[in-house]
Amino acid sequence: GKSYDENKALITEAYESVKSGDDFLAIAKSYGGDESIDENGFYIPKGYMSETYDSVAFELDVDEFTEIIEDDAGFYIIKRRTYEL
Repeated sequence: GKSYDENKALITEAYESVKSGDDFLAIAKSYGGDESIDENGFYIPKGYMSETYDSVAFELDVDEFTEIIEDDAGFYIIKRRTYEL
């Protein structure tokens, strides 16, 4: 429900927090607006999101995070974590 500029300002604020070393998961919970985030974040399989998302997310090393990514669905900061079932 926010404008493009409001969302851009929020993601920029979140990115600055991540870059300064603040807890990524806490920031995702605070800024993400998705209550389904748990202690592991999200598990997102390849092909579930946009090609833009996949092309960046699946090139990350473990514990590496992206700069701000934008696609038709919005803005993202993506961090790769290991995921154990």
